[in-house]
Amino acid sequence: EISANIPTMTNALRPPKEVIDFIASGEIVVTSSYHGVYWAQLLGRRVICIPYNDKFETFQHRPTMAFFDDWEEKLSSASRAPPMLEEYRKLNYAFAKHVMEIWNG
Repeated sequence: EISANIPTMTNALRPPKEVIDFIASGEIVVTSSYHGVYWAQLLGRRVICIPYNDKFETFQHRPTMAFFDDWEEKLSSASRAPPMLEEYRKLNYAFAKHVMEIWNG
């Protein structure tokens, strides 16, 4: 069971800004959400991932992995990805431009 003094949130039916603000509010993010890991890495947070399938193996910068029953033991070793927000922003803009070129023929 998660201690009552640890902030928690589910991303179900939440506006993206609310979820991102919550992720940004912590130094260490513990999540089983693929997008939670991704956004936490973009925000420069230390991340512990509790994976439920192999899609979590695809991150360029692998987060610290844990199970639900041992994540607290890994807090001191939670990894931080190198700064990547600007790099990924450029990649997303290039992808959007490419999609629009295809869309507009």
